[in-house]
Amino acid sequence: MGSLGNTLAAEFAPEVRFDVRPNAARAERQLVVERLEGLKMKLVAEWMRKTRNPETFSVIRWAASEAVSLAWLSGMPLLTLPVLLDEKVAEALNRHARQKLIRARSEQLFLAA
Repeated sequence: MGSLGNTLAAEFAPEVRFDVRPNAARAERQLVVERLEGLKMKLVAEWMRKTRNPETFSVIRWAASEAVSLAWLSGMPLLTLPVLLDEKVAEALNRHARQKLIRARSEQLFLAA
């Protein structure tokens, strides 16, 4: 096999400079974090006003924190947080009510024994 004798001339595009601003992305994320936290606090306050039961306030706050974590995974946390928080709080309040009922029944059984 012989050489084809063709030579390739390399051509390069003009050099391009990019303005890298890592702080801009961090600032945008921080803004979303602040808005998300503000929205969470507003929604938690609404739930606490609805229930008006101080015994359930920690349950509501715990469920809200879980909802925020899941909202971050969605890619659109500010949009999904209200629905997720409502679902998580309702679920947590139901679980709390069941646990309270089980505890009361257990105490009755213990006292009867």
